[in-house]
Amino acid sequence: MKIKLTVLLFILVSASCALVSAQIRKPVVPQKTDDKVERIETDDFENDFAEKGLPEPGIIGFNPTAQLAKPIAAKISRYDEESLPLLIAALQKAGFYIIDQNQKTLYAPTYGEGVGMAFYDFEVVGMLKASKLGAGTTVAKIANLISQKDSTLQTHVNGRFILYDLNLALKSADPQIAFLAGLIFEFGRNFPAPVDLETVSPENAKINIIQASLIERMFLRDFIASYENSLSSSFYPSNLFERQTNRVNFVNASWKRMFSPCETVTEISNLQKTEKNGKKIVETVAIFWQLANDYDKVGTKIKIPIPSTGDIKFEKLILSEEKYKKYADGMKKMNAALGWAKLIMALMNVKIKVDVQDPMPLVRVKHNRKPGGETKLVTGQFSLDIKNSEMLNCVGKALGIATNVKFSVPKNGPLTDKPVSWELIDSGEGPEKFTDNPVYLDALNATDTSKQKTNAQGENKVNLTGKPQKENLENQPVVPLPKKAVVRVSIATEKMDLGEDAPTIMGLFGAEIDPLSLFSMIPNILGKAKLSVAGFSVPVRDWQPCSDDWSGTIDYKRELVPNPKIIVVKANRSSNGNSTGDGVRKISRIDEASITLNPRLPEEMETKPPNPAQIFARGKHSDIFEGSREGDPCCGPVEGSYSTKFRTGAIGSYSQIVNQPVNVVFRGTERDYSLSFGFFTDKMKYNLNNFTEISSTNCPLESDDAKSNDGESTFFLQPSLPDGRYGERFSTPRGDALKGSKEVIHPNGSVETWNWELIRCKS
Repeated sequence: MKIKLTVLLFILVSASCALVSAQIRKPVVPQKTDDKVERIETDDFENDFAEKGLPEPGIIGFNPTAQLAKPIAAKISRYDEESLPLLIAALQKAGFYIIDQNQKTLYAPTYGEGVGMAFYDFEVVGMLKASKLGAGTTVAKIANLISQKDSTLQTHVNGRFILYDLNLALKSADPQIAFLAGLIFEFGRNFPAPVDLETVSPENAKINIIQASLIERMFLRDFIASYENSLSSSFYPSNLFERQTNRVNFVNASWKRMFSPCETVTEISNLQKTEKNGKKIVETVAIFWQLANDYDKVGTKIKIPIPSTGDIKFEKLILSEEKYKKYADGMKKMNAALGWAKLIMALMNVKIKVDVQDPMPLVRVKHNRKPGGETKLVTGQFSLDIKNSEMLNCVGKALGIATNVKFSVPKNGPLTDKPVSWELIDSGEGPEKFTDNPVYLDALNATDTSKQKTNAQGENKVNLTGKPQKENLENQPVVPLPKKAVVRVSIATEKMDLGEDAPTIMGLFGAEIDPLSLFSMIPNILGKAKLSVAGFSVPVRDWQPCSDDWSGTIDYKRELVPNPKIIVVKANRSSNGNSTGDGVRKISRIDEASITLNPRLPEEMETKPPNPAQIFARGKHSDIFEGSREGDPCCGPVEGSYSTKFRTGAIGSYSQIVNQPVNVVFRGTERDYSLSFGFFTDKMKYNLNNFTEISSTNCPLESDDAKSNDGESTFFLQPSLPDGRYGERFSTPRGDALKGSKEVIHPNGSVETWNWELIRCKS
């Protein structure tokens, strides 16, 4: 700590020298020992999956409907930090289980009994990352892969019937099926160039990997259910199925049994998920199976109108063992193609390392002439790190044995010849946000910083250069003013050139197999593809004309400890015997503010009130109760014993830059001092969601209580640090330097943390 105090002393001495003699125009200000480039943490859930697993699901309060799919698909299609939690919640709402490779249920359906099928956790992450990247297929390709170019199967399994079935499902009386179909339609409408699956031909019905995965899983569900329903003693393909306890048990319709660590992952039978026997299998989506189950006579003709194609006539198909094998082969290849791509994407961790040329900080010039101040070389290193390679390799082996096709694994190492985008994040409000940044960001090749490429070593370099001042400060006494330049870099961005860059990005799937010709880069999807994004801040030494005002920075944070705070709630009974519910209440709260002081000029001290500081305030709050009511005697039109599972609560957030005064009160003598802070933000925009989600109920009226109300409110911060002797101080006759931190514990368990670094010189 003595070293830091010495550094502050040198800064003050330098400022004092500038005050004493205007002839010393370039006082030497030594480097601060704690100046360093800092990584800015982001909620990059999908890139962190291999190390951290899935995040908590988002919350969708409403019951599933086709109309609900529209806002949900639109929000997921933003491909931001909320997309993965919301995709998990949407799959739950559509009736799917989310399971891990050990068949453990991570998240259950949040409406009714569900559709009896599951997604692996890696599939959820992989489908989002692949879709975000721009990978997709068409409905025609899916149909062709399933039918395996078999003319008999092609008659019944083709793109027109898939699209027709989706239209039927959109109007289904089952809310989960209607919601699921709605998601498939709405994702297409959220492409930059929308695709309307209600009118487009199968060949032009472009879909992303999320849509393809939903269609594939419903095909698989119907394949299982329809075979079980139509199985007769005259047909029993023992190599695909086995019978246990007088019921059909779907075991290996996709691949042969493997005795390996990945056995559970490579058997699609494990994707059939029910909690108890007799759970409903919802209405079938695949019209092929509707025909197989509804008609008994060979040669029966029926007509089904297909939008934009007229009436189509075809016969009922009686599947032989050979045809079942071929259909199963098509199913396993489609599942293998999608599963492999999703597994690769889920385990793929794109690492971004950024190095900025030493020494730090970057020093801005004092004059207003070009060229500007120091230039620092910034080097971005981009590499691919495949996590859990043991699992990946054994899954690839299992798929290879099952499909007789080679699955290759991408190699770890530098990402070469990939598109890179650099961006300098502006600060401030209004016109100031374009002028307040103390640096320029320039490409070495004098091109657009958003259209760069990695070299053979997986590197790309740019320059950060200090800007000239707005006015010449060379002949004025100045004080160092610490600032931050915030830079964001991303790889595989919206600036990607489709023809040039798409093939190299698709290579990340690690495929040398025919089934993966199912995939292509879809121009209509491309535009939101970022494999990974990193933000970092570079310390900059700016200059401020010397005055009695404080300059510097103050950081504030208030957080519950632990966060979230968990409270077990026991139910109360109302006068009519109904329960308020047993359960768990989780309360989470975090508020933060980064403050940059804005001192007045010496000539303004007598005539101008203190300048407002720039305050970047942000926060997230949630209060959620998850519970159940059991044995309620009176609910709905009929008295009885009812039970309901539900979640209810509120989630709020804000993020805003405001300019408001910050009160720094300092009292000091030669031997002692005291310090206090205080600031307020006025009212900021506060995004608030109040919800009640009914997960399951046998009460006719309880399901009507489901709600989700998005709205706006206001929120303000007004914290203060009481007067005290905090941190460290160094003082000379020419000024003061203060640096320190302080924690304040509140009665509700929240902890307030203050950090500051302040300096002033006396004119």
